Amino acid sequence: MNSEDIPDRNDPANWPIIRNIFESKITLKTRKEWEYIFSQKEFMDACVTPVLSLQELSNHPFVISRNLIVKGRDGKARPRIAPILSDTPGKRNGICPSVGEHTVQILSDVGYSYLDIEELERDGVVSIFPNPTPKASKI
Repeated sequence: MNSEDIPDRNDPANWPIIRNIFESKITLKTRKEWEYIFSQKEFMDACVTPVLSLQELSNHPFVISRNLIVKGRDGKARPRIAPILSDTPGKRNGICPSVGEHTVQILSDVGYSYLDIEELERDGVVSIFPNPTPKASKI
């Protein structure tokens, strides 16, 4: 692929085309293959890093050494409060919330009805844990 093959990136109308070009090229190789390519000397100046799953991140030596992952109420891994500063490291008051724990409350507070929230959950847009009932005043 040459730069001539890519339309002008400064024109927003071309962004979907450019996305499709890059997506079609990226999917030709596995993440491991891309990691190897970008570890080579001629690509060392490229700002590229793999996106790790939470499980991979939890096992990363840096994350382990800094204790950057904690368990939520549901027992699942959650990121620790950041940044971690030596003089004022920050503390979490209690256990970190679970994904979706405050979804109904927040969406209700900004005006969504419970039916709208249920539809968002059904469509996979939001998560609700542990399926709380909404505040009656916001329905």
